[in-house]
Amino acid sequence: MFTSLKTTISSAISVLRTRKRFYFALVLLGVIVGLLGIVLHSILDATMEVASLFGKESMTIGHAVLLILSGFVAGFSWYFLQRPPNVLYRIHDLVFNKELEQLNYKRQIWHVLIQIITVGLGSPIGKEAAPRELGALMAQPLGKKLGLPQSDMTFLAAAGVGAGLSAIYQVPLGSVFFVFETLNLDYSIRRFIEVSLVTYLSAWTASLVISTDPLFPVDHVEASWQSLLGIIVITLVLIPFAKLFKHLIIRVESQKMTSVNMMILLPLLFSGLALVAFYYPQIMGNGSEMVITFLKLPDSYTVVALLLLKTIFVLTTLKAGAYGGTLTPSFALGMGLAYLLVAPLNFESGFLLTLMTTGSLVFLATCLEAPLAAFFLVVGFTGISYQAYPHLFVSLLLVQIWSHQCDKGLKRKR
Repeated sequence: MFTSLKTTISSAISVLRTRKRFYFALVLLGVIVGLLGIVLHSILDATMEVASLFGKESMTIGHAVLLILSGFVAGFSWYFLQRPPNVLYRIHDLVFNKELEQLNYKRQIWHVLIQIITVGLGSPIGKEAAPRELGALMAQPLGKKLGLPQSDMTFLAAAGVGAGLSAIYQVPLGSVFFVFETLNLDYSIRRFIEVSLVTYLSAWTASLVISTDPLFPVDHVEASWQSLLGIIVITLVLIPFAKLFKHLIIRVESQKMTSVNMMILLPLLFSGLALVAFYYPQIMGNGSEMVITFLKLPDSYTVVALLLLKTIFVLTTLKAGAYGGTLTPSFALGMGLAYLLVAPLNFESGFLLTLMTTGSLVFLATCLEAPLAAFFLVVGFTGISYQAYPHLFVSLLLVQIWSHQCDKGLKRKR
């Protein structure tokens, strides 16, 4: 036993000696992305603070004007950022594309900033794509400076994606699984430790400013046979809705507008968003305000309106040429739909919150196609107690079985 342990330790020390530049790059990347996460978080807060100067409780004329102006700036920026011969690289390209000859750091960073600023002023899509993109972007110059081979730079960029997500949301473990599942990296103990090193360092660095408290605390849950049955029913009912939302997201992303028309459509769309926000301000932003509203257990009419409006504006905003994430909007939609289904039954709040958290898990696991990442993201977002973990895993298992059966059905049709 001791001989085997000694051999393992010697092997680890040998790897550290021969790969010290690579591990130095991992540590440096984690710290850098954590600091950049603080910068993006501060920009987002500052933007929201500017908007709140016109009124904090509801939509105002001043905020509406800012939101519409951001539509003009976004439409103008995204059109010219993509106008040939310019190339705007997406996250997957930054990680896996070995030929980034037209990579322009100033252009890519402006693309990141536009995402954050528009979300801060009210754009209805997620903020998480920006830090993930920035994390991948930082890996390139760092790897080149340290003379790392291309394979290491690819892995470094993938780890940077997780570091960006971890910094902005303070969910390091969920971010580790997010990297492996969404980027299809091969699992190994060594790779898992290496990605964890970057994401936890990034989260720790960013925590100097960004709070580590759960974004949407779910303090009281019920873990019983009754709640397990409820979770099974909610999961089976919500999976088709989650599948439909994912299909629509893929469709609008594939048809995303890049023509000059986006310079007109985005301002018009943001004008419509501003108008609707006078009545339902919760639809603005990445979905956090909607989740907070749902956790207060509002009336069903409000929930229906928020779900429909949020879905419409997320899809049309992406279609009109905007860039951003769908992680938090998916989380919000899943929670809202679950609440809508069970609220008329007048369950106790603990039981209700358990089922609402399940709805968020179903949507995230389906839309991300990353079950473990979805589970740990939901746990990180809500701080839900460990008693509910086994029941949530049952929900996750049902999502996976359903997805597998759907994939088999599609193969048979082809």
